[in-house]
Amino acid sequence: MNSADLRSVPGTQGQSRSSQPAEKDRFTTAFTRKPPEKYCLLANMTAVEYEDNESKFIRKAKENPFVPAGMAGFFAIVAYRLFKLKSRGETKMSVHLIHMRVAAQGFVVGAMTLGVIYSMYREYILKPHEAQKALEQKALEKK
Repeated sequence: MNSADLRSVPGTQGQSRSSQPAEKDRFTTAFTRKPPEKYCLLANMTAVEYEDNESKFIRKAKENPFVPAGMAGFFAIVAYRLFKLKSRGETKMSVHLIHMRVAAQGFVVGAMTLGVIYSMYREYILKPHEAQKALEQKALEKK
């Protein structure tokens, strides 16, 4: 196609094909970019980055202590039920595994429910109470 043919195509207004961005080039560059350095594998992490992630986990665990408790309970129930797998008696394997899954999921859901109740208590009862104490303290200091 030459430029005379492009003038007759609506929407091109005399532009040559090479001046328009190629769709294929735009999508291939989006998928061939190097990922940011913060998404590196654990093997490539420096000691500082690893400690940042570890402290982040500890900070999150302090904010919501029921998440690690739920995880620990889940793994404890699964380990116990897998240990008891040998002595299940006449119970079918599938029934035993379903009971294990239900018990583990029930523990996790219970831990999540307690976590939500705890965070609501902290947000709607403790914070307003602390704010009220701070206002009373300011009022006493002004007198």
